[in-house]
Amino acid sequence: MITNTIKRRAVFSMLLIAASFAACKKNKVEPPAVEPPVAESNTKQTATTNRTELTNDSIFLYAKEIYFWNEKLPSYDSYEPRKYNISGNALANYQNNLFNLVKASGSEDFNAEANSLRYSYISDVTTNNPTPTAAVPNELASVDLEGNGNDIGIYAIKAIANLNSTTEYKLYISAVSENGPAAKNGLTRGAYITKINGTPVGTIVGGSIAPAEVTLINSTIYGNPTSIQLEGFKTDGNAYNVTLTKTSYKSSPIYKSNVLTAGTRKIGYLSYARFSNSTNSVAALTAVFADFATKGVTDLVVDLRYNGGGYVSTAEYLINLIAPNTATGTMYIEHFNNKLKNRKTTDPSILTNQPLLDANDKLQYGSGGKVITYADIDYSVAANTNVFSKKGNLGSVTNIVFIVS
Repeated sequence: MITNTIKRRAVFSMLLIAASFAACKKNKVEPPAVEPPVAESNTKQTATTNRTELTNDSIFLYAKEIYFWNEKLPSYDSYEPRKYNISGNALANYQNNLFNLVKASGSEDFNAEANSLRYSYISDVTTNNPTPTAAVPNELASVDLEGNGNDIGIYAIKAIANLNSTTEYKLYISAVSENGPAAKNGLTRGAYITKINGTPVGTIVGGSIAPAEVTLINSTIYGNPTSIQLEGFKTDGNAYNVTLTKTSYKSSPIYKSNVLTAGTRKIGYLSYARFSNSTNSVAALTAVFADFATKGVTDLVVDLRYNGGGYVSTAEYLINLIAPNTATGTMYIEHFNNKLKNRKTTDPSILTNQPLLDANDKLQYGSGGKVITYADIDYSVAANTNVFSKKGNLGSVTNIVFIVS
């Protein structure tokens, strides 16, 4: 979303079941502090067949079991998740429920200054195939973690003031998704926009972007439009006038890769769009790092400025591509809340309702033909200590820079 200062952020995480990797988060993750549990009371969860009420119950009950800050959540009776049933749009009801549940926890997941959630979100993956997922609802429509895009293909834009004028700015395209409508119409990072649907943009009023232009940008480019007409100039100086129509497409997680020579140094550059699933990311990353190895890269720049995060397993794979051949020992430890960390697999759990699917989204079976579920996972620290396992042939890197802002 555009504000008068044109400041955007993209973070991604999962509330339910799937772990995530937030590329821009620099803090070391520590186990949650042990606090006195919230007094539990659940007399208002009566039998119902109402789908919205059942889903709102699930959002609350799963959070009570697996949310990292679950000990800070209120009781069912004091929170009353079923009250989020006012909107005629079911997804809006669920988003409202999640927002207020995280807010009630008072955890670092809630950004009070921006009145938004840092890590948790809900998206509907059944109404469209594929469908965009968003780090912040209504703020970003883009390619999902399976590489499916369903938009106009512009991931990010940025307004930059004209140094020679106090009344003008240029609206630059910061990133486009491969195979999306913008890319297929020749738009790239560095092109800038002068008109949106025939209306000029680029005016500063009182030191800020003109309010009417802020509204225009947010309602069009960031409004997940079905169609949009853009005019401006490409990086080669040539003018363009294109109409972009929302389309479903498959996109690579690699924005750009290149090898630059600086004296005796070979600098590998990787602009990585998202920590998507293994099907979408592993082959693409392997090819890039094979090229780096062939060309003798000694220094590495990993650009994560437009990366919304994604799968921990993919982040782990990237680290193993970067790591030297001598890397051994602990890479990272994944911490879960105390309830999960200390539970026995025989303890009653709502997670028995969630089958643990394999890489091809198929059921897995244990002894006696029992379906393996998330309740069968060992969430202890010992079981979630991950070690280095070198991938690929790149072993000559001596300097690494990560760009995150």
